[in-house]
Amino acid sequence: MEVDEKLTREMGRLAVETGMWTLYEWENGEYKYSHIPKKYKPVGEYMKFQGRFAHLKEQHIAKMQAFVDEKISRIKAIAVEAPIPTPKV
Repeated sequence: MEVDEKLTREMGRLAVETGMWTLYEWENGEYKYSHIPKKYKPVGEYMKFQGRFAHLKEQHIAKMQAFVDEKISRIKAIAVEAPIPTPKV
């Protein structure tokens, strides 16, 4: 990934918030999602910071968005959200 190291955390967050990456655990034969955004951002927000996507045209990004939208709809159909444990004080 060709991104300034100062943006690493932001890129990880955008990857999840756009649906390009999914946070889950595999537990007892079941996917348990650690975080499912309530509203997803457009994939273009994740892609615009990375040189590897600079050559893509709008129709390519639209095709990627359609792919991610399909993935999100499948996730929402089977999703079991796993609570994130909070540390005991």
